Amino acid sequence: MIAGSILVFGALGANPGLFSKRGSIVAFGAHTPPGSYRYACTYRPPHLRVTLEYLRSRRGVPVTPGQLTGRYRRYSGDLAELGAGEILSWIP
Repeated sequence: MIAGSILVFGALGANPGLFSKRGSIVAFGAHTPPGSYRYACTYRPPHLRVTLEYLRSRRGVPVTPGQLTGRYRRYSGDLAELGAGEILSWIP
């Protein structure tokens, strides 16, 4: 990934985001961040709620209330590259 956002409503494969330069992966399913990502914080990203509301209302994506208001663990990486990417892991 060079930039952008990917929202995954299922399980992620092995090493999600490995060698990404920038961008965000939002994970609603099971996954393990690669070793080149580091835990940064747990928070409620305000921009994510806007994106999820749009997908739900305009595109019919089945977004749950818990995903809209939930907390997310933020992992920063990939430290093998620029380190400007992130994985946001939803905490159900």
